[in-house]
Amino acid sequence: MNKKLALACLAMLPLTGCGMMQSYDQYLDNNQRTYERTQAIKDAQNQVLVAQLQVQSAKQQAQVNIEIAKGKAEAQDIQTRSLKPLFVQQELVDAIADGKVQTLIIPSNAMLPINLQNSIQGEDNGSSPTPGH
Repeated sequence: MNKKLALACLAMLPLTGCGMMQSYDQYLDNNQRTYERTQAIKDAQNQVLVAQLQVQSAKQQAQVNIEIAKGKAEAQDIQTRSLKPLFVQQELVDAIADGKVQTLIIPSNAMLPINLQNSIQGEDNGSSPTPGH
């Protein structure tokens, strides 16, 4: 029976004599295509992984930027709270020096106005209380 089976298999091969070679070539082609498909799947999986890592990195960088901005805002708030009175005082001094302020009322028990125009020029307008009176 083995001889009959072998003869039947040989009869199935093309008469050109290269049937087995064609079959081996097809095997190589199939192997190559399988390898290429497997490689394409692995490449796609790697691209997905890289994209996920890039998204994660971008989120972390955004969080760092948020923390930096919060720190800057807090620092500016501290500066504003501490510099605002000094800034207002400097603005008043500048306005007095430029002659933009004519009268200044300094809080006291008497609430007496001071005429800055005469005071700056060295004149006494009589509105300032003199010591002992």
